Amino acid sequence: FKQGDWLTAKPSRFLGKWLRRTDVCMEMWHDRAYMMNVLHEVGLQAVQKTVGSPKLGDVTPLTAEEKQMWEEPLGHSQHHAFRRAVGQLRYILPERFDLAYSVWMLSRDLAQPTYQSWARRRRLCRYLAGTLDLRLELSQGSSRSLQIEVYVDSDFAGDKVTRKSVS
Repeated sequence: FKQGDWLTAKPSRFLGKWLRRTDVCMEMWHDRAYMMNVLHEVGLQAVQKTVGSPKLGDVTPLTAEEKQMWEEPLGHSQHHAFRRAVGQLRYILPERFDLAYSVWMLSRDLAQPTYQSWARRRRLCRYLAGTLDLRLELSQGSSRSLQIEVYVDSDFAGDKVTRKSVS
């Protein structure tokens, strides 16, 4: 990108995202209204109980009735709502790497989502509700060149369904 008036110390909106450049870093984040809309469509508010991790593996049915329906496919309207929510979450991914694995897990169920998929989507949105203010920060290293450091929690063959590494 060429530096212009839109990329300064004052936050600027560009393609639905906020950008701010300072002498030491560049920050990118999503509009809070967009994030709140994602939560509202799922039926959550930012003040409800949140979770501290985007991990989806430990989502289990809470009642016997829920356990019976767990593997049942969603109805047409719920299927549409599920696909829409996953699409909205995928739009957030470039600035929120912490959501990448969980959104990938949800994306696997786009063709035939189940009630388990629905519960996983809700859990991920509960995590999102607690982390609305996270931002992507790109900063320069001591060599004055842009250096991106990535930290990954690898889990080889952690996918119990296919036994394939996803990292």
